[in-house]
Amino acid sequence: MKSTILGVLMAGCATARPSPLQPSLIRVQMDVLGPLLTGTTRVRPNSQAAATMTDGDLSPAEVEFCIDETGKVFMVQLARSSDNMSYDSQLERAVREWSFTPYRIGGAATRVCSAAAFRQGSLKMIHHLPG
Repeated sequence: MKSTILGVLMAGCATARPSPLQPSLIRVQMDVLGPLLTGTTRVRPNSQAAATMTDGDLSPAEVEFCIDETGKVFMVQLARSSDNMSYDSQLERAVREWSFTPYRIGGAATRVCSAAAFRQGSLKMIHHLPG
């Protein structure tokens, strides 16, 4: 029984699969990493992005990123486009500015990667990882 509970708890923290963005690092679900986030989770289209929008809606977008042992974002990559290049760039810039309380495994601060999904300009915590 104890091993089953421990397995469930660990499954929610990190996956054993490597990150496609940085294969040597563990991928962590955004709903686990999200509470450690400091930064803007709502990214409204700037005037350049808004000028290129045809119907006012944005397609869902996803940005993959990695953080170091201090919680600083050190790698960012667009995983799914919003179909608006200007807005995609804006999302990548916003994620680069995020900082996190360091993610710990066994008490040690650890480099990890995750993916942030944006729907209509707001961060949505996702419960799965692409790939």
